[in-house]
Amino acid sequence: MAFGLNSKYKQSKTIEGLTQEQLIVLCVDAINALNWNTSYISSNKIIAYTANNVFATNQEITININQSTLDVTSKSIGGELFDWSINKKNIARFFNKLDYLKEKTEVEQLNLKFVELQLSLEQPENEQLSKEPETFKEKLVNMFSLFVPKEGYYITPILLNLNILIFILMLLSGAGFIIPNNEVLLSWGGNFKPLTLDGGQWWRLFTCIFIHAGVLHLVMNMYALLYIGLLLEPYLGKLRFSVFYILTGLLASTTSLYWHELSVCVGASGAIFGLYGIFLAMLFTNLIEKNARKAFLTSISIFVIYNLLNGMKGNIDNAAHLGGLLTGMLIGFGSYFSLKWDNNLRIKLITVSLSSVVVLLAIFTALMQTPKVFAEYDKKMNEFAQLEIQALELYKLKTENKQKISTQLNNGLATWNQCIVLLDSVDKLNIPIELKVRVNKLREYVNLRIEAYHIINEGLLNDSLDEKLLNEKNNKIDSLIRVLQNQ
Repeated sequence: MAFGLNSKYKQSKTIEGLTQEQLIVLCVDAINALNWNTSYISSNKIIAYTANNVFATNQEITININQSTLDVTSKSIGGELFDWSINKKNIARFFNKLDYLKEKTEVEQLNLKFVELQLSLEQPENEQLSKEPETFKEKLVNMFSLFVPKEGYYITPILLNLNILIFILMLLSGAGFIIPNNEVLLSWGGNFKPLTLDGGQWWRLFTCIFIHAGVLHLVMNMYALLYIGLLLEPYLGKLRFSVFYILTGLLASTTSLYWHELSVCVGASGAIFGLYGIFLAMLFTNLIEKNARKAFLTSISIFVIYNLLNGMKGNIDNAAHLGGLLTGMLIGFGSYFSLKWDNNLRIKLITVSLSSVVVLLAIFTALMQTPKVFAEYDKKMNEFAQLEIQALELYKLKTENKQKISTQLNNGLATWNQCIVLLDSVDKLNIPIELKVRVNKLREYVNLRIEAYHIINEGLLNDSLDEKLLNEKNNKIDSLIRVLQNQ
């Protein structure tokens, strides 16, 4: 069992008694007999992909032929951490099939087949997969190199390092290693609708992309970023990869504002899903070689579907996932010509500029069209607090003058009734259920205050206060105040 991102296994074997041309034919026949998909054949190299199966990972088989020696590599392209010896078994199956066919096939048959095959051979210097992302992965010779920028893999390690650095700084400032509390996440720039939208702190749409709620959240997101970065950045290049990452992340954060009323949303997953969306869009075009396209489509689709389904369990920002994914797919399809003519800098800049304008305009429009109910709620709650202070002036009286007490009681009752009217107007706002529950508790609190004031008023009129009944009301009021303070 091999371990590592996109694990692989390599084995060499010498086949005696056949020319290089005959070996090419025999290898092609073995690949076909195994139902693998051949994507590239030249005079010294063959690339194939294992059968496309929804319930299994896919591997790329590379066969380098030098005279009578075969160097065969099986490499996983599904992003799994463990290959469970699949790559080793692939090579064993290939060599077993090769040996079997060698015994069953006449040399003359191989020569005739090579004549037919020769017309379709690619020239070695024109290999179609010269930009295949896996060539960059092969340069990552150890774990630490994953965090070092290099040609074709430059922005991804910067993003990895930045996210990890911010998490370390959060830990040093007192954030929890497993699950930081919401106050810490907010102080570092978490996305929270009352602050982001109603408070005008739009910068939180950006900062929340680099904040993570615990080490597990960070590790899962960084693994997903690493995998898609290795695949996608060589195609997009530094400029498009970095800009598209930010754009999909911003729109994913905006989507969260619609879905989550009172949740603090953080994490890079929205932007990462955006990158997966871009790659999915590319897989539906001819930008990637056909057989590689089929293999990648299975593994990427499984990742996306699994994570979206997993996000339905709760405590996961699925709105950001969907927002990022759909934005990424639109950007991916919109970047088709930019990717098709990759050397045309003008088309590349136009694509990046148009994508930025469209996404930012969509974000601005969404924010402007969303009612700022929390700002209105806060305004009315401040009004309530002022009315409550006025109504409680009764308890500040330092007099036994019944007339003054009665006057203050009547003023207090009128003010408490104003509070009821105000709370009724708050209840009509389109606020989350949690706040509606709080409003109902406040209404219950005000009604208890009114009942207590009536008991005091009757005591004044009858010159006999029912202290037992008043104490019962006050105890209920104190209990309700504690509940409201803990909400």
